[in-house]
Amino acid sequence: MNITGATLNQSRMNYRSALMGAVVWMVLIVLPVDRFAPIGIIEKLFLLGALVVVPLGMALVSFLDAELRESPLLRVIAYLQPLAAIVVICSLWRLPGMLAGLLAIPWMLVCSLLALAGILAVRKNPSLDIPRVALLAGMIYLTGGAAWLILSRVGKNPMNFSEPIPLLTAVHFTFTGFAAPLIVAATGRRIRASSVLKKIYNLVALGSVLATPLIAIGFVFSPIIKVLSIVMLILSLHGLAFIFFWLLPTIPQSMGKIFLVIAGLSIFSGMIFAGMYGVGEYVGKLWISIPQMARTHGIINALGFSLCGIIGWLIISSKESEYQ
Repeated sequence: MNITGATLNQSRMNYRSALMGAVVWMVLIVLPVDRFAPIGIIEKLFLLGALVVVPLGMALVSFLDAELRESPLLRVIAYLQPLAAIVVICSLWRLPGMLAGLLAIPWMLVCSLLALAGILAVRKNPSLDIPRVALLAGMIYLTGGAAWLILSRVGKNPMNFSEPIPLLTAVHFTFTGFAAPLIVAATGRRIRASSVLKKIYNLVALGSVLATPLIAIGFVFSPIIKVLSIVMLILSLHGLAFIFFWLLPTIPQSMGKIFLVIAGLSIFSGMIFAGMYGVGEYVGKLWISIPQMARTHGIINALGFSLCGIIGWLIISSKESEYQ
């Protein structure tokens, strides 16, 4: 892994952005801002993604792909991302309307540039393996979250979906669409090409990458597609957790192991609620409401799986780069 000085500087920028974002997010959590502005649990989950998970994910991208590691566009995005995230807070602080929608556009710009960086990397080096497909899918899916954020902030109800569905969809694409594929990609880089585990991983990776758009399609067109894609996602992420624990003996970094264990255990607990919601809605039983989903599955998935999974692989990747 050839890590240049420019790449290290870019990673430090991402780390500083994530650290400052974490401080801002903790202030939003501690202060009762929802008394004065419409920032509730779903808004706070999205802001965790924009302020903390996305910059950490960008740092992980630099370690996982040689072409992206040298991308000047990623360095531009590293400067723009914290500014756009702050503007997102201003957008969420306002009631839905034209101004709130306009304030969400800078975030769409950052996400679109990240997707463009991935596309340009493929043009530079067209070779694709499963981990790279997952990595690029995550970079592209993030734009879906940004698009749904704009729809939510403008106050539109696309296809008769009223709030909180548009904002929840933005959260879904930010964590399950962006963070999960990056974690999948980092996991795949640890597996030998000829091992039996590689075959299991390929199924897990493809399932987790395909599930995100299929769930969105199911919400719009077919309850059956929605339920089947939720089941696909649950099985894929449980398989990913199994791979985490299988790989632990091969990972020397203790802190990296701890974060991966937390991420794996979060999958087992958090996906229970996702399954209850998906199947319950299909059979017409309200086993768990959307607000309850946000406070259970949403928090576990965002903090336990997405954040800890990315941090775990960042620790492992950065430590290994020191010895290259």
